[in-house]
Amino acid sequence: MKSRRRFRAEFKDTTVLLLEQGSSDWSPWIHLPVTYYMTSQGDALTRYMIEPQRHPNGISPHFVQARVLGGGSSVNAMVYMRGIPEDYDGWHEGGATGWSYKDVLPYFKKAESNERFSGDLHGSEGPLTVSDQRHTH
Repeated sequence: MKSRRRFRAEFKDTTVLLLEQGSSDWSPWIHLPVTYYMTSQGDALTRYMIEPQRHPNGISPHFVQARVLGGGSSVNAMVYMRGIPEDYDGWHEGGATGWSYKDVLPYFKKAESNERFSGDLHGSEGPLTVSDQRHTH
């Protein structure tokens, strides 16, 4: 709820339409990070075949896309990961104005409440808590 209030306060005159393919995220496998692998057995994922690749050996790999409310965030075991700066800069160079790493970094920082890192690359007061794994098996 805290993040919704923050969004409403900052963008009070903005309307957002969220389009997701699939059903709600009611499955217990989605809400328990240790069971994320179970989502690969049901309706939460769609597999697309990619054109055969020259390397390795002409294999046609699968491209997996989430099909559930929340998208990939619902089926990724709560792993937080950003793209590499070169990807964003490549989009910008290809004509996607406003998508360079320098342009998107402030939004990453604003969204993040990172328990380990801070400074020029990470935020500490955003609605998305980012932390290290606390328990190992």
